Amino acid sequence: MNCDEVRDLIAAYSLGTATPDERRAVEDHLESCDLHQEIAEIQATVLGLALAAPGVEPPETLRGRIMQAAEDGAITARPRRIPRWLAGGYSIAAVLAVAVIGLVAWNIVLQVNDEGSVENFVHFYKEGDGDWLRVETVLGQPHAAISLGGLDHLESGQDYQLWAVRGEEVISVGVFNTNAKGQWSGDFEFAFFPGDRVSITIEQAGGSDKPTTEPIVNTRF
Repeated sequence: MNCDEVRDLIAAYSLGTATPDERRAVEDHLESCDLHQEIAEIQATVLGLALAAPGVEPPETLRGRIMQAAEDGAITARPRRIPRWLAGGYSIAAVLAVAVIGLVAWNIVLQVNDEGSVENFVHFYKEGDGDWLRVETVLGQPHAAISLGGLDHLESGQDYQLWAVRGEEVISVGVFNTNAKGQWSGDFEFAFFPGDRVSITIEQAGGSDKPTTEPIVNTRF
């Protein structure tokens, strides 16, 4: 299997829907090829989507059916070979770090109403250096829950300022400062819309009318 064939199977492999033969062929290729960082990125996205989904209680009868199937020999287990690029001396944390080299960003629609419009929307963005931003909002409604991390705590006289860039218009959303761990979370009474670009800059304490420094976070819905 060559690189092009592996790329054709990336989605199925990352989602776990590839056939056993396809999965083994991809993993055999990865044993000798280090050119497929995109697989780690897609798997990180799949993980993020899975973590964002609400938990669902399984039917009470499910455990009994699984145990009965195991007793009947219908369920078997065998060790699965882990590709060298995942297992070659790297911890799980290191593997996930590979997934965010450069940046990872995705949008998740949590609910949609009967008319088909978005009721609840989440945008997640992460850079390779560890800066991350999460925005949860109802698009078009004046409320947004913001959480972020990876930003140094600023000394007095400076604040971080969050901006929405909408076409040629740059709108201040609000100001904040991170805690000693570089994290912050809070709510802003601001309405985001599809296509908005979200940026964070460092400004004088209290904020500015327009950005005066280069953005340290810059992502689009």
